[in-house]
Amino acid sequence: MKYQGSTKKYYDMILGVAQRMIEPILENNKKELGKSLMDSILGANISPSVNPKISPKEYFIANKLFRPLSEIINTIEAIENIAIYARSFPYKRQGISQAIYLKYHIENYLNELYLLKNRLISYVKLIDKSYKRSKRYEQVAKSILPLHSLVTDILERYIKVRGAHVHQYRYSDEDFNRLSTLELLSRGEEDFSKIMQNLYNDAYRETRKIWVEKIKTDIVGIHNLLEYYFKGLLTAISKDGELIFPENIKMV
Repeated sequence: MKYQGSTKKYYDMILGVAQRMIEPILENNKKELGKSLMDSILGANISPSVNPKISPKEYFIANKLFRPLSEIINTIEAIENIAIYARSFPYKRQGISQAIYLKYHIENYLNELYLLKNRLISYVKLIDKSYKRSKRYEQVAKSILPLHSLVTDILERYIKVRGAHVHQYRYSDEDFNRLSTLELLSRGEEDFSKIMQNLYNDAYRETRKIWVEKIKTDIVGIHNLLEYYFKGLLTAISKDGELIFPENIKMV
């Protein structure tokens, strides 16, 4: 994923804060970390536990800001990778069905969209709760309040397929059902099977084209959503590119 605009600004801000937190921890525990790494490489299980005590501020950075953000980024990158997988079929010699391969990635794509929606909403809720007792809460609430409904409305449009939610049961539609039938009918050496094979090839290419174009269009919309989303978070918890911590950090 190539970060741009508010998405890049927010990610860079949180990453910078996390790195500044981690550096002294690594430095203070360099010997233990080095031995633990070497034992891991050699297959030993005798290294001492490296569990430095972290402050409430460090806990806030790691568990309230960076970790859930990294999960969001991972989900976005998974969606973008699926766009690449769906465009090609590298298993012609392995006897894998093209239709099943494509359907597998479409199902994963729709599931990742559902996961992205939940993670974006959870992150907003987490930040809202973290700044609840902060003097800045009015600004935080004003900036992030619209994000919940925005994320839900936009991503639900992509997730809903023929009026049903993909996460409720295995995804299926007429195009993939048709592909499966044509593929079964194409097996054999008779002239009929060869006709079915040609029909199957045409149907597969058309179905793949439709979904590749849909994913491509959806990703543009997702990036536009993310730009608005992270712009709202920047307004809520930062000033001039610097993170503003809640005053009640010990209570977070």
